[in-house]
Formats: sequence, C-alpha cells, structure tokens
Amino acid sequence: MAPTPRPHRTTAASLAISPALTAVASVAFLVRAAVGRHGYSGRATPPLFGDLEAQRHWLEITWHLPPSQWYHYDQKFWGLDYPPLTAFVSYVFGAIAHFIDPSWVALEKSRGNEDPALIAYMRLSVLICDLLVYFPAALLFVRSLRLPLRSANSTAWALILSFPGLILIDHGHFQYNLIMLGLTLASVAWMTTGHPLKAAVAFSLALMFKQMALYFALPVFVYLLAQCWRSNHGIRLFVQLGVVVFATFALHLYPFRCARTLPADLGQLVHRIFPIARGLYEDKVANVWCALSPVLKLRDRFELKTLLHMSLATTILASLPSLVGLFRHPTRSTLLASLAAVSLAFFLFSFQVHEKSILLPDLPILLLLVVDRVAENPRWCVWAHVLNASTFSMWPLLRRDEQAVPYFVLLALWNGGMWWTSRGACAEKPRTGGVVRMVYRLAVVAAYVAAAAIHLAEFTIAPPPRYPHLYVLANQVLSCGVFIFAWAATTVLALQPASESTKHKEKRA
Repeated sequence: MAPTPRPHRTTAASLAISPALTAVASVAFLVRAAVGRHGYSGRATPPLFGDLEAQRHWLEITWHLPPSQWYHYDQKFWGLDYPPLTAFVSYVFGAIAHFIDPSWVALEKSRGNEDPALIAYMRLSVLICDLLVYFPAALLFVRSLRLPLRSANSTAWALILSFPGLILIDHGHFQYNLIMLGLTLASVAWMTTGHPLKAAVAFSLALMFKQMALYFALPVFVYLLAQCWRSNHGIRLFVQLGVVVFATFALHLYPFRCARTLPADLGQLVHRIFPIARGLYEDKVANVWCALSPVLKLRDRFELKTLLHMSLATTILASLPSLVGLFRHPTRSTLLASLAAVSLAFFLFSFQVHEKSILLPDLPILLLLVVDRVAENPRWCVWAHVLNASTFSMWPLLRRDEQAVPYFVLLALWNGGMWWTSRGACAEKPRTGGVVRMVYRLAVVAAYVAAAAIHLAEFTIAPPPRYPHLYVLANQVLSCGVFIFAWAATTVLALQPASESTKHKEKRA
C-alpha cells in the first residue's frame, strides 16, 4: 500500500530564488517577449480575425456588459465560450485597457482594432499572467521534488519554462493556456506534498478558467480519492474536499445569482463551453478521428449523436487502465503517468478536439521528462521525442500565424540545450530486449526523417491541386502515431508500482 504523502511546509526560504534561477526566469521572459514580436492568430484577416481579437473582444464585453449578458452577447462574433474565471480575468484587463485608451475596448466600435499599442498591451497581459501564475507554479513543482543540488533545481525550472509548444501558442498564436496549466501544475505539486485541500482549490480554479482542464479531472479525482481511502481520517478529508470544491465553484457562479435569470444563464454557459454542434474535431488535428476520416469518412457515414457515443466510449476505455494503476499505487510517478495517459486518451478519442489541446498532455509529459532528467534516467529521451512531435503537430497553425522563425529557433535551442547538458544520458540503454530497442530506435529515426521530409516538401513542392491539405494531413497522421505510442507508454508506466527506492524518495517528499 502506497503511503500518504506527509505535508511539506512551503516557507519563504524554500521558495527563495537563487541567482541561477533568476537568470533562468530572465531568459525565459525575454524569449517570450521576442516570440511576441512575430505574427499572431488572425492578423489582418477580417472579418473575424483570430484568437487575439477574440480575447480582446472578451475584454470589451466583460467591461461594458453585466455578467448576465456575457454568455448571450452576439454569439456570431467570438461569443464568450470559456468558464467564469476567464471572464473575470478579461474584466480586469478590460478595465486596465479602458483606463489606458477607451478606444481599445469600445463596445462594438473596437472590433478588428490592430493598433500596435493595443497589440503590445495584449502581449503584455499574457506575460503578466505567465509571471504571476505559471512561473511560480513551476518553481513550486521544482521545490516539491526536494532536489539536493542547486544545479538540478535550475535545470528542472529551465526545462519547464523553456518548452517551445506552450511559448509558441500563448505568446505567438495568442492564448492564456498558461493560467490553466499553471494552476494544474500547482495542484500537482500540492497533491504530491500532502496538501490535498490546496490542490483541490487550485484544480477547481483551473477548471473554472478553461473547461479543457477536464482532461485532467479523472486522474486528479482518483488520486485524491486514493488518499482518502488510505487516510485514517478519509471520510473527513473527503467531505473537506467536497466543501472546498463546491465553495470554489459557487464563488465563481455568484455573479450569476439573480434567481430569475440564473437557470437561463447557467444553461447558456454550459451550451457555450461545450459546443457539441461543432462536430467531431476542429480543423485538422492529430487525433485518431481526424487520421481515420480521409479513409473512413466518419463524419459522412455516422450521425453526430453516434460519433459522440463512439468518442465517449473509446475515451473511457483508453483512460481506465491508467486510472486503475493510479488508484492502486498513488505516487508522484503514477500520478504524472496517469495525467499524461488520460489527457492523451481525451486528445486522441474525445469529441471536439482542437490542435492546441495537445498542450494538456504536454504538461504531465514535460513533468515526467523533468523528473527523469534530474534523476539521470534515460527514459527522459522518450518524453523529449513526444514533446517534439507535439510542437511539430502544431506547425500548420503556427505557420499561418507567421511563427515559422520562432518555431525552428526554439525547437533547435530546446533540443540543443537538453542534449548538450545530458552528457550522453540517452546513450544509456533502456531495460528492454535487443529487438524492442532496435525497433524503437528505428521508429524514432523514421519519425524525425518523415517530419523533416514534410517540412522540406512544404517549402519546395506545392501540394497537388486535388489534395491541397496533403502536407497538413501527413503531419497529423505522423503526430497521431507518436501520440498513440505515448499513450501506451504512459499507460504502462501508470500500471507499474514504484520501485522501493522511488517509494522511499516519494515518501520523504
């Protein structure tokens, strides 16, 4: 039976930032600012523009309209489709924008405003959220590892802050995923250091910011349930968890408290954040349904309701094994593995998936890489390959956003930095048979060669007129294959009980 983590007190001293950590944070900040100098989603593409205009529009409507209208106002032009915490953050930045220049958020009149000063303000808002949420959460997780060497702390923090995928999407394409992921990261750190109530609040906030955090909900619930099951005061802990979760949700719904409009407001909120009518997947995405559709024509052969049931069933089936392993052995290793496996199951098989949703599985895979990298476990190389495939899968989106230069530069720097500091760690052979090892190596080489060939072809050969999306589809099919492998690998890891040495380390943590 896995031990319940002993609470680890977080003190000012334990969160003190050394000169090395300060240097890492400074470089990470400058990289983000540099990426923001390039293009963004929907730049100069009326009438809807893109994600930056959507976020700016939400500043506009939350500042000018009462909460009862937030989820009803003009659904044809970027209607608000995220939970209330996103709306509250938009309100704060909307108020600041109105104070600086009212024309930036003038109701209806500001649509499509691409004033360079406004774009700079929007970019700055993401940087501020990064510094206030994601950076501290990353440091909290690094401290939770209780690493003995300062250099290991710096390495771990640098790996988390420098992952290209999140930087390119939030600071390039333009979104605020870092808030949801930062809150989830803090929740993981608190879960594994014996602070379940803090963890529950942090994860509830993540859910209240973006509904995609539901990708993590099952492992979080199972891990906390396992802690209740093993605790001498399990029933009391279970009730306490229920109370703090309910209170967090109730606090966010309080602005919609008017009895006369509450049912309609809540119904519209649910309708907006779960847009089932949009279909099985959005655009071209590296999941199973999109990869199979060119051959099986799923959306033509099946009704929407049937596709919804198919995706629900396959997602549950793909999630169950790692959840069972997590409940049996609730350790840091199995928690991270289950978070990765279940979020990959949701990405690969669930309904209405976006290409950017791969950032959710990226988080626990990145944490697995960090844990294995500082422990000098060569398995970290597997996670690095998966994260490279993840960033590659978002290339079609990033290319449209004029983020080609940051894409190639960040990938080169991130991989170069990892391998330069690894001192040949990947050369150590995994504990697998010779044939399995050889097949794995050949598959890795083949995947990189295929990715390079796709990039080269895109820049040199026009796709056939009959198949204008040939290269995009090739990208998604290749990436999907890597993600299926990653799901299998993390599922197996979640089913494996920790070794005695790992148990001892995690008990001390």
